[in-house]
Amino acid sequence: MTAPHDRETLVLSSRPLKPGGMSEVLRLSIPGMAAAASTVVMSLTNSVMVAGVETGAVGAVTGAAIMFHVLTALCGGLLAAIVPFTSQSYSRGDRQDGARYAWQGLYVALALGLSTLALVPWLPQLFALIGHTPEVQVMEVAYTQYRLPSLVFFLVGGAVYSFFQGLGRTKLIMLVVGVTNLLNIVLNYLLIYGIGPCPKMGVAGAGLAALLSQGVACLWFLAAFLWGRAALENAVRRSLAPSWSRLKGLLRVGLPTGCQWSLDVLTWAIFHALMVGRLGPREYDANGAVLEITQIAWMPLMGLGQAAASLTGWYLGRGRRDIARRTVRNTLIISTVYMLATAALMFFLARQMMEAFFVLQNKGPESGADLAAVVALGVVALRIAAAFQVFDGTNLTLMGALRGGGDTLWPAVVQQILAWLLFLPLAWFLCFRTDLRMAGAWWACAAYLTLLAAFMYGRYRGTAWMKKNIFKDRADVTPAAP
Repeated sequence: MTAPHDRETLVLSSRPLKPGGMSEVLRLSIPGMAAAASTVVMSLTNSVMVAGVETGAVGAVTGAAIMFHVLTALCGGLLAAIVPFTSQSYSRGDRQDGARYAWQGLYVALALGLSTLALVPWLPQLFALIGHTPEVQVMEVAYTQYRLPSLVFFLVGGAVYSFFQGLGRTKLIMLVVGVTNLLNIVLNYLLIYGIGPCPKMGVAGAGLAALLSQGVACLWFLAAFLWGRAALENAVRRSLAPSWSRLKGLLRVGLPTGCQWSLDVLTWAIFHALMVGRLGPREYDANGAVLEITQIAWMPLMGLGQAAASLTGWYLGRGRRDIARRTVRNTLIISTVYMLATAALMFFLARQMMEAFFVLQNKGPESGADLAAVVALGVVALRIAAAFQVFDGTNLTLMGALRGGGDTLWPAVVQQILAWLLFLPLAWFLCFRTDLRMAGAWWACAAYLTLLAAFMYGRYRGTAWMKKNIFKDRADVTPAAP
């Protein structure tokens, strides 16, 4: 097998690939985008199933899931730092060093995941603070009491996921995520509606299905990490010793991303639950549906952003800044084409998407009237969302590329300034102080994501992000020459 320092490209191919070219970017990103797309399908299917339980169930589950993702984003963003450390170590020819960083991430994942279990008894009090109706609170607690314990599986699996992403092994990621997401859909159907010997659990069944499928994904990733080909090639089982210098590096690079992701999810939780959700149950359901549908666009680009992080880390580790820039240009082209396509679908098929989302909820004349109002609200919001899809894709792609170079603090600070000083105040004003209401909140999203894309593009056009030394906590690693 070719050693990493003996070849130019991160992606192995029987035919030569142009370093940073479109073929290499597509080969690495398509499996990750497909894995993320399967997650979108799972999430949409789950929400459609939950919509058949009772009115308000979609909003309750979406709101509870967003609050859960505040925790997963904080921890997952920290663990995403494993990607540049692995890819840059790999590009230098030191396979084992990436495994050492992965082990430090696993220790952090276990500590964080287990510590959050202490929140389970306090869930009724926490959701009471949000101020939804008692019926909605019951559903939020029922879902989260199963969803929260799944965090430890999500994080441990996420640490190994990042390790494989840094190695460029996205086909394994696609297989594990795709199969376990399919398992989640099946378990949702069985547990929500009580099919066969399974109990009828309603929204709680969606939470339990997530717990079980995350557990399977975690065990699968761990088995591949400890006993698969990577275990042998990267000396994984000989690399588990704690290392303060490596842990310090992970925290330094990963914490800004973790805080950025977590606070970003928190802003959307406030947007959904504390702003639009307080307009009424129709708006809450419609907004939940729009948030789920828009994932069709942005979630697959998380896979593209991860590929950008792996590739820029690989080439910057070799001192090839010119190829790192070529890589980013090609990821931006893919992002723009994909987002234009999804924007067109969201604009022209907005009504059909909303009607399909609530297909299980129309159970009579009164329910039909509610459904028509919810669909009408969602159609307007979806068409506004279509207007900023390209800018949202630019943000996800460029943040991934910057993360590959270890440039995580600057994007985190800029995003939070815009989110808390522009997005949320403007959304509140347009939602509650004008006649725009829910539509106004979505116009605030458009302004925020467009301006953020301008800042991220300006950062990419500079050179500061390519000059970061992610190994500066290590005296034994020499920075790559430009």
